[in-house]
Amino acid sequence: MATVNLAKEVFLTPPLSIAGCALWLDAADPSTITGTSSVTKVNDKSGNAVNLSNATGYSYPNNTFNGTYPSFFSTNGAASASAANLGYNAAFALTMPFSLFFVGIQTNTGTFGYLCDAAPASGGANRIYTYTPSLTFSTPFGSGSAASSTNFIIDILYVTGTSASSVFVNGSSYVTGTIGQFTCSGITVANRFSLNEGFPGHICEVLAFNAGVTTTQRQQIEGYLAWKWGIQSSLVSGHPFASSSPYQTSKVPYSIGNAVKATLFGQYVFSSTTIAGCQLWMDAADSTTITRSGVNITGWNDKANLYTGTATNSPQYNSNPINGLPTIRFDGASSRYVLISANNYNYSTMTYFMVIRWISGSGGFMGTDTPGNYGRALAVSSPNVQLLLYNQFYTTSVALTAGQPCILCGYFNGTTDFTVILNGTQTLFSVAQATGNTNTNGFNIGLFNPTNGGNHSFDMGEGLVYNSILTDTQRQQVEGYLAWKWGIQSSLLTSHSYYTNSPIYTFPISVTMATTKTWSPLKVAGSALWLDGADPAATGVQPANSSIVSVWLDKSGNGSNATAVNNPTYSSSAKGINFTYSSSQYYTLPNGTLPYGDSSYSYFIIANWTGNSGPYGIIGAGVLATDQLWVIRNTTNANTVANYWYSDDITTSTTMTPGQTTCIGAFYISGKGLRSVWINFSSGVSGNPANNRNQPTTNCTIGAAVVSQSEYMSGTISEVIVYNTSLSQTQRQQVEGYLAWKWGLQSSLPGGHPFINFPPSP
Repeated sequence: MATVNLAKEVFLTPPLSIAGCALWLDAADPSTITGTSSVTKVNDKSGNAVNLSNATGYSYPNNTFNGTYPSFFSTNGAASASAANLGYNAAFALTMPFSLFFVGIQTNTGTFGYLCDAAPASGGANRIYTYTPSLTFSTPFGSGSAASSTNFIIDILYVTGTSASSVFVNGSSYVTGTIGQFTCSGITVANRFSLNEGFPGHICEVLAFNAGVTTTQRQQIEGYLAWKWGIQSSLVSGHPFASSSPYQTSKVPYSIGNAVKATLFGQYVFSSTTIAGCQLWMDAADSTTITRSGVNITGWNDKANLYTGTATNSPQYNSNPINGLPTIRFDGASSRYVLISANNYNYSTMTYFMVIRWISGSGGFMGTDTPGNYGRALAVSSPNVQLLLYNQFYTTSVALTAGQPCILCGYFNGTTDFTVILNGTQTLFSVAQATGNTNTNGFNIGLFNPTNGGNHSFDMGEGLVYNSILTDTQRQQVEGYLAWKWGIQSSLLTSHSYYTNSPIYTFPISVTMATTKTWSPLKVAGSALWLDGADPAATGVQPANSSIVSVWLDKSGNGSNATAVNNPTYSSSAKGINFTYSSSQYYTLPNGTLPYGDSSYSYFIIANWTGNSGPYGIIGAGVLATDQLWVIRNTTNANTVANYWYSDDITTSTTMTPGQTTCIGAFYISGKGLRSVWINFSSGVSGNPANNRNQPTTNCTIGAAVVSQSEYMSGTISEVIVYNTSLSQTQRQQVEGYLAWKWGLQSSLPGGHPFINFPPSP
């Protein structure tokens, strides 16, 4: 399975850190959008479930706004003929005071349209906001105008009491006035209720607050939106965030396919998935994982794999026993425990971490265990740490201090050794491994198993389990995170890597949610084509067939979508398109998509060959023997790769390994007559083309090199990035670093590469 690792930029989001957020629509978050190519539904991120349904006439994600994120885009013509909208919700209610924010650009200035209409269900007279080509604001705002053909952030503010109304565009005041008190119910976005006056252009983000935000809050939101969407240069001169972002950023690796598992509590951010194999993550400091009635909890859920944890006999929520952070209190005498509903905890070499405050008694803390078939568990035999291994108990000489928070870690090497690590200090014990079935029905927290609870009492702050023995570096990273988060770093060994500095990322304020972005190939100028199999929105399958991808959407912003021939299918394991040679499957691109002739180009392709004999094509353009431009293809000679220009091959000396994800690069520098091709960032070959034929504008293909010669792909293609320029070394290395970390190829980067240890930052 492809490992898709990226550098992710986590930044503070004012929408949920400012009180009163009533609606949040965000085109940068594809998880909230239903429909590929054409939007049908947009979900609200405010937590109020103001989801918009019945959207029509808006494309997504064909267009990228300002090289940052995809936007909602309508190319509607005359407003009277346009029913395009992002949907309607009759349950939405907005009362004075309130504030609205919009980000976008009008691309058709020959018509007009509405950004939103929050009015009674009948349509009513209380339109909140209208927009015209000259950006003239109509009743109830009075008159005012601004440029309409530039990117905008529009703020609408109503203040109760004085009934003042204000409109700001990119931080500058354009309209002020007064308006009578009224209440709106129902909202239509990007059109007027039940009319055909859709907004003609891009809409990126919409925010509504049931509050009149202060000047400071307004400017924070404007700064957040401007820097997120790359339009900070549009902010009015003198704006506090015209030259610097209102949020801080931190770069963390993450894996596509999982949620960004970051703890955002107070000042602390940590991603457990930076270390492979996290099987369990219980965090009492994250209230979203806990359900309770008063102090009694009924559930405590895992954050690593989203397993459900059911509580028995009411473990109790303890609000601040460890340096102001909450814990879950377990009382062995009452047999309080949580059972995690997962059955894959059968690894003999698991590494446990926990932050606990033991109070008294003997019993189990955490482990895999069932009544009739013991597994493995960490425990205490007052006051010493104890191991349960199958049906044998081993009591160590490592003593806990009653009432003292600590970091307890342990792992078993699968044969005879058991290691206990208390606050970073390691102690090795030899044990006689007993026989026993390692399969269990779940994971217990608070006891050994439901029939063997013990009589101990303790607070659990956090618990992490990995399915292997971590390296010392990895173990200390987790210990450092736990120590600094729970305020017990002084208990670590003075020689510990994180005794004096934290491995976690810090922010100045507490927030309830973060949005993220990654380094994008669009940061490099000259993008001609970007096909990304790891982006579900770009590889939508047909409703009638769960795997066929008839259109692979181009993310470059050029609209060069790839159209399928003979139904290539999506491979969830490779996160790419699977091509079957015998079925002659490939994609066609619009004429002129690929650079040709003496034009410079830079190609990057992620592919996985099946190992069949060739030649098989990956990408190509032109007509054989007349104006054949070039193709990248696998040759008949031991899976080498050729950059073919008319009848002139240059072929790599190294080979692709069948069944392994591979990055292929091909480059040509105009005027210098130099072209090259390589496999996995090195071991390439260069040469001058012997022939320079006509410049083809047709037959651009993905998954095939020369269709007339039956040179089709055999395997999968996961990503294709094409630039119509020869990249600089810095630009090329950025793309290489992005692809290497995204597809698990970072070990193939050559020594000295600037991104050998970390992906490029957003």
